[in-house]
Amino acid sequence: MVQKLGLPKVHMMGLSLESAVVSTFAYKYPQYMDKLMVAGIDINPRKSWRMLVKESVRVLERGDMMDVFAQGVVLYLVNYHKLH
Repeated sequence: MVQKLGLPKVHMMGLSLESAVVSTFAYKYPQYMDKLMVAGIDINPRKSWRMLVKESVRVLERGDMMDVFAQGVVLYLVNYHKLH
């Protein structure tokens, strides 16, 4: 997304599980990082979450499945049983 939007540098913040995501991004793409803030780092996330992140990375690297990725993120973040 950073590359697609042509952003020169980004500020990222991650809390809890997201701290691993932003830290990994900062490690892999230091050229895009300006500031990084993390809190409540989870050093041993549950297996289901690790699998979700790996699959998300695979989908993003393909580059042609952004709609699938977006739907997956929304379904993961929204409590599906409370939609009604």
